[in-house]
Amino acid sequence: MTMTRYDDDMPDVSFDENTITNLSGTEKTNFIEYVRDDLEYILQHKTHPKLIKYYKDVFARLIKKYGH
Repeated sequence: MTMTRYDDDMPDVSFDENTITNLSGTEKTNFIEYVRDDLEYILQHKTHPKLIKYYKDVFARLIKKYGH
């Protein structure tokens, strides 16, 4: 992983699972698709490593919990 001079500028980010808990099934599916689309976009554009890790972690947690 290549670190850039902007690493100190990137704040730690966290995902609040309560965001998705109260959504309907269709809304959960759409939310997961939006996260996947965002992940694909940031991977194509080689954004900040912390942001990539964040999206991968969120996507993995969403699939494990709601993707069955």
